[in-house]
Amino acid sequence: MAKELKFEDKIKRIETIVEQLDKGDSQLDEMIKLFEEGMKLSTECREYLENSEMKVNNILEKYSENKE
Repeated sequence: MAKELKFEDKIKRIETIVEQLDKGDSQLDEMIKLFEEGMKLSTECREYLENSEMKVNNILEKYSENKE
């Protein structure tokens, strides 16, 4: 089983994929695989950010309730 990449590593990988796709010098099959990998990583990053936002909002709510 492959090790789960950290958020920052996923972003770097997406950047690398975009660069490779922009070059356009890969075979179509390889470009499709790269695109699919990039979409998967993008989805994972979006979910991570959404979860992080919920955590921050929960913390803010918790501390704003304590002030009242």
